[in-house]
Amino acid sequence: MKKYIYIALMLLLVAACMVTGCSKEEAAKEEKKIAYLYMPSLEGMMEEEAKGKLDEMGFYNYLVEYEESSAVEVGRVIRQSIPEHTTVGTDYEIKVWICSKEGR
Repeated sequence: MKKYIYIALMLLLVAACMVTGCSKEEAAKEEKKIAYLYMPSLEGMMEEEAKGKLDEMGFYNYLVEYEESSAVEVGRVIRQSIPEHTTVGTDYEIKVWICSKEGR
């Protein structure tokens, strides 16, 4: 019974998106279940490793920005917008800054 209710709700969600004109990406985000998790420490990870960690945990609304740094190796995470161990929803926007080249 729960399965049928879930399917009916998903169909209603898709229909509502079609009527209001939301994009496929927005509809896909709506289908994802939101969980509240502890933010991991990403600092020092390579870019692909950090993205993989966020994906693995279920975070899908993250942005990657690049900046120069003389203290961090190129391609590694310099900082993150949400401090580690902070409880955050998987839908919350997370920014991750990656070292693009060494500063002077």
